[in-house]
Amino acid sequence: MKGKFIKSPVHIIFGIALLLACVGLGIGSCFWCNGAFSSNNIASGMFSIMAILFFLFVGSFAVLICLTMFSKLELDDTKITGYIAFYGRLSIEYSEINFVTRDNYLIRLHLNNGKTIDISALENSYKIYVYIFSRIKPQKECGNLMKKVNSNNKRRKNAIICVVSLIVLMFVNIIVCVVLTGERDIVDFTERDTKIFVIFSIIEILLFIAMLFFVFLSNIFYRKSIHFMRIQCYCTAIKLKDKGIENIEEVVEVKYFVDYSKRLVVIKAQDESYLYFDVFCFNASQPNSSHWEQITELIPYNNESLENMLNDDFIRLITA
Repeated sequence: MKGKFIKSPVHIIFGIALLLACVGLGIGSCFWCNGAFSSNNIASGMFSIMAILFFLFVGSFAVLICLTMFSKLELDDTKITGYIAFYGRLSIEYSEINFVTRDNYLIRLHLNNGKTIDISALENSYKIYVYIFSRIKPQKECGNLMKKVNSNNKRRKNAIICVVSLIVLMFVNIIVCVVLTGERDIVDFTERDTKIFVIFSIIEILLFIAMLFFVFLSNIFYRKSIHFMRIQCYCTAIKLKDKGIENIEEVVEVKYFVDYSKRLVVIKAQDESYLYFDVFCFNASQPNSSHWEQITELIPYNNESLENMLNDDFIRLITA
C-alpha cells in the first residue's frame, strides 16, 4: 500500500515564494548588520540581528512546506518506508510501533522508544490507519491512564500560561524601551539610548526563545495527553465490547472495527436479518461508564461478507 499525499500546487508555490523572500531578506539583513556594526551603529545592528532571526524562523516553515512535494510512504507486511518532511527517510517495522492514532489527514505513530512520528497531508489516511493498526500489537490492558492525561493537561495549561506571560513581557519590554529612550528614532539615539536598546534587544530575543520553548513543551504535553487518552479509550472499548448487547437474544453476530471505535451488530427478527452500527462513546471522567450508541437504522442484511461492507466509503456514508 502507498500513501497518497495532498500536494497542492498553490501551497508549494507559496512555500517556494516564501522561502525565496526569506532568503533574500535574510541576506539583506546580514549586509545591514555588517554595515551597522562597521559604522559603530550598535542599535541598528541589534535590530538587524532580530530581523535575521525572524527570517530564519519563518524560512524554516517555508522549507517544510517545500519538502512536502518529496513525501513518499510505502507499507508492506513487515515495515513502513518512505520520506517524510522534517523526519527524513523512514524505515520502521511494525514491531517498533506501540500505538497509532489518526486525526483527519494526520497519522501519528507512537514508537516503543517513546518517540512520535507525524505523517501529515495523507489523502488516504483512514486506510493507512487501518492498515497499520491491523499489523501492530497494542496492549489491551492499560490500567488507569487518565491520571497521566490529567497530569499532562495541567502541565500544558501551565506551559500556555508561561507563553502568554512571556508575550505580555515582550510588549512591556517594548514600552519600557520606548519610554527610556524618549520615543526617539534609532538614528537619533544617544549613547545612553543605544545601551538601553542593546539591553532591550537581548531581553526580547531571550523572551522570544523562551516563548518558543514553552510552545514546544505545550505541544509535547498535548500529544502525550491525547496518546494516553486514545489508549485508555481503546482498552476500555475492549473491556466493554459486549456492553448493551450481552442479553439480546436476537444478536447473531458482532464484528468490531480494528480499533474498537465501532461495531457492526447483526440481528435476526421475524426470519429476516438486519444489521446496524454502534459507535463507542468514551467517558474520560469515568471510563467504566462509557457506552455504545447506535448510529444507523436497521439495514437489511444480505449474504455479502462483512469484510466487503467495512470499506472507507461505506463508513463515511453512515457517519456523515
